[in-house]
Amino acid sequence: MRKRVTMHIENKEQMKAWTLAFLEGLEPGAVVALDGDLGAGKTQMVRWIARALGVEGRITSPTFDLIHAYETDRGPLYHMDLYRLEEAEEIEDLNYEEAFYSDHGLAFVEWPDRAGDYLPPHTIWVSITKGEGEEREVDIR
Repeated sequence: MRKRVTMHIENKEQMKAWTLAFLEGLEPGAVVALDGDLGAGKTQMVRWIARALGVEGRITSPTFDLIHAYETDRGPLYHMDLYRLEEAEEIEDLNYEEAFYSDHGLAFVEWPDRAGDYLPPHTIWVSITKGEGEEREVDIR
């Protein structure tokens, strides 16, 4: 069982530094569930990660497309936003197998609770809770 870690982050600069350090510890094929309210910073985390992996151009939330894939030096970067799913089975219309079960690339999933049992057992859960101003509590399990 993975150890649970909680940390307090004071501002956006600390959040970016933490995000980039977190990225360095991810193994190929990692799936990260990003949980948190609207505006908590889930999409921003993926933007920082994409830039760190060399993605150029516009990086947007896949709210309406549900999944975006970017080519990087570390393999594909999948960014999923499952907010619009009404039933977990709808994930079958996406390329979720490649994102969740490959041994290369990285997958980040916003609104992961909508995926139900489709998330793999090796999923890393990152929960972000908004505090005052730019403060965040980040819980990793």
